[in-house]
Amino acid sequence: MSCSENLPSIAAQRNIDPARLTFSTKGDLDWVVMTINGMRQLASLYFESNPPAKGLRLVREFLPHVQKAIGSKRQQDLQAITDLAAGLASAGHFSEAIQLQEAVLPLKLEVLGGKHPDTLTAKGNLAKMLIQTGRADEAVKLLEELLPLRREVSGPEDVLTMNTMVDLATAYGGADHPEKTVPLCKTVNGERHPHTLTAMANLASFYLMDRQTSRAYTLYESLFKLSPNDLDSLNSAAWNLSVYPDDKGQFPYGAQAESWARRLNQLVPNDGSLLNTLGIASYRTGNWADAVKALKDSIGLGQDKSPNWLFLAMVLHQLKLHDESRTWYDKSLAWKRANETEVEGDVELQSFYAEAARLMAPAQTSDDDHEDAAAPAPKHTELK
Repeated sequence: MSCSENLPSIAAQRNIDPARLTFSTKGDLDWVVMTINGMRQLASLYFESNPPAKGLRLVREFLPHVQKAIGSKRQQDLQAITDLAAGLASAGHFSEAIQLQEAVLPLKLEVLGGKHPDTLTAKGNLAKMLIQTGRADEAVKLLEELLPLRREVSGPEDVLTMNTMVDLATAYGGADHPEKTVPLCKTVNGERHPHTLTAMANLASFYLMDRQTSRAYTLYESLFKLSPNDLDSLNSAAWNLSVYPDDKGQFPYGAQAESWARRLNQLVPNDGSLLNTLGIASYRTGNWADAVKALKDSIGLGQDKSPNWLFLAMVLHQLKLHDESRTWYDKSLAWKRANETEVEGDVELQSFYAEAARLMAPAQTSDDDHEDAAAPAPKHTELK
């Protein structure tokens, strides 16, 4: 079979529908492969336009023809399909991309072997697509197979090996194995790199959610020895140690959480969100006056929201300022009734309402409020 290298670009330049081209030459496998390349170029033009639907339509119409190239087991055919899958993924169309990669990968293993660079790249690309679609467990399996092969073929310090380690660390995080991300990040980036610090903070958060409070605190201490003024980590530590109780329902490291929150507010003054963290941390240590000031300052800086209202109600209750406490509590309950869906989707906020109901019942709560007292303690959170 003959093939002209110019035809794919001509097809794209002339805006010819590749499915129509293939219809007239459907018995010619080389033409199918060339048309795949031309179609990929043409579809990429549509993907870049607004809307990109026509590019996706072209790809989907052409997928049956792509199967001819997949079945051929020729290296150039397989590479054309791999390139097409990569183009689909880059345009955000992961379902079709994964379909192609999953079809091509076993053929590359058969034709090229498990250690061929094209095979390794195909396996890595498929893993990235799986991560993007929330299939992190499957990605972990692929990347754990890929990493030793990358080390053997490319070398332990090659950029491809390092990139595979980064992908594996990402997959571990998505598959709820954050304890495995820290060693990888240290190897790739060094122990003081922001990615390593983030991995350590995420692992500490995981420990807190599992009520392993002492392990979380120890990890935070290690983190701040490496980078004492890392803003994201300081906020994460102060917030999480003030929000997640231990297995006895206590907050044994509240004083340290308050200290970290104070340091954070010195580094970034007049930030309403960070003052909210400080207010909650001060509440945990019984520093009522400091808690009131931080929470009211937070509200004055734009955080006029239910977490501040609830903790203000609780701290004022502790100070026996019941009328003012009731005003803030009623405000939080009115907002809750008007925003039930938002509350239902926020486990942390549910725990704040439950805590307030337990503290203030029975004197200041209605029957509806008592339902909050049974709400679960927070089990997950995005780092603040």
